[in-house]
Amino acid sequence: MIPLNASALSIEPFDESSLAAIKKRYEGQAFVLVFWSIHCEFCAQEMAYWRVLKRKHPGVPVVMVSIDSPSERAEVERFIERHNPGKGEFWMFAADRQQAIRRAVDGKWHDKMGRIYLYDVG
Repeated sequence: MIPLNASALSIEPFDESSLAAIKKRYEGQAFVLVFWSIHCEFCAQEMAYWRVLKRKHPGVPVVMVSIDSPSERAEVERFIERHNPGKGEFWMFAADRQQAIRRAVDGKWHDKMGRIYLYDVG
């Protein structure tokens, strides 16, 4: 396993309009959208799975979005470095408007738990 260097990570801000931008970027191809948190024990365990998936299926993008507060950015970077989900696209909720951002992603998403979405081609 090659460790990730948190100082080299690019983490984009995720807000209410980010999902549309991601869908547009991957238009015509399947991708996985993972919402996770540093406070989620299961999320930490899943990171190895995402690393293996990325290695076995390099043509399927895995977009990872931390649902943590922007004030926790340093902890998010350390979490990514420690649990190493593999290289890829990382985002983080851009503001302390978690509920509004969750609703923009999925109108039925009312809790603070992570989620995984598979977007099919088309």
